[in-house]
Amino acid sequence: MVSTHIQVRDAIYAGGKSLGCAKTFLAVKKIAARRFTDAVANPTLDEMAMMQNRLDVAAKELGAVQKDTSDLQFARLTKQMSTRLESVEKHAADFRESVTTISNNEDDGAEPAAMKDIFEQAG
Repeated sequence: MVSTHIQVRDAIYAGGKSLGCAKTFLAVKKIAARRFTDAVANPTLDEMAMMQNRLDVAAKELGAVQKDTSDLQFARLTKQMSTRLESVEKHAADFRESVTTISNNEDDGAEPAAMKDIFEQAG
């Protein structure tokens, strides 16, 4: 099953691609409309300008959605990394404690069973 953030990313990509195609198409048609007589060209170009404004608004909205999606993904990844970092820090503290315990017991001639218990506590 495809995760939601991948679906959103793909939809944003498809939307951006469609917007790009629409802008290119409109630009080509504007060039063609300028060849008409002024009586036909002016109303056509006015209508195309309104279409261009709609495309610009859609592009801004798509950009905002893309930024929000990126921010949410960053927050999710930051939370995952924090969780993993806490786990690593806990294991490192346990390891330091075990090394300290072994170092302290080295002079005492600790039994192998005691050493085994120390290592098991460290994980």
